[in-house]
Amino acid sequence: MIYLNMLTANSDSFWLRIIYIVSVIISGAVAFLILGPRPVGIEGSLDVSVLPILNATLNGITTVLLIVGYSLIRQKKRQQHKNVMLSAFGTSTAFLISYVIYHWFKSGPKLYTRSEEHTSELQSLAYLVCRLLLEKKKQKKHKYII
Repeated sequence: MIYLNMLTANSDSFWLRIIYIVSVIISGAVAFLILGPRPVGIEGSLDVSVLPILNATLNGITTVLLIVGYSLIRQKKRQQHKNVMLSAFGTSTAFLISYVIYHWFKSGPKLYTRSEEHTSELQSLAYLVCRLLLEKKKQKKHKYII
């Protein structure tokens, strides 16, 4: 029995290492594909406008599958859990492929520019929120002193 537990622990440790290594490699590849140089003329050559909706749908399906998988493992239904988790892995993989295609073919980066007026409005709002929170905290503190 102890030997079986050691085998399971070693197997888990092995798969955790594999998961970490694959995660780092995939993250690096996605970062390169999104941020790295693109071949000339590839931007906008494919209409990818529908892919954000597909990405959201795939993420929603994956979320539902993960919740169902959690429920199944809590009920000790291991084979059904395994099947649902493999399905979640599949939809997550489809999302990753769609996401990379979208960012590879979309026409240019979206530039986020702010005017000075807009920036000062945000700063004023942040200052107001901080002041209100500090004032409320001060009132709570003095409430018990009197």
